[in-house]
Amino acid sequence: MKTSLKITSFIALVAMITSCATLKENATSENKKDPVCGMKVSKSNAYHYKYEGTTYYFDKYECKETFKMTPTKYIGK
Repeated sequence: MKTSLKITSFIALVAMITSCATLKENATSENKKDPVCGMKVSKSNAYHYKYEGTTYYFDKYECKETFKMTPTKYIGK
């Protein structure tokens, strides 16, 4: 019984470590910089707004609304 519990715990631990590493890789590849405040945000959790064919990502709704008022101020045009 004890051996079975140890094996099950080990398998669960390996699965957890593997899934955390995968999530970290995905989050890193999806990180974007908020053009208004400079914060890094995950595409999957961010507010977004499409301007002239490019999608911009924001950490807060207020940043998105600020960008919408004067986008050229934040994208260097």
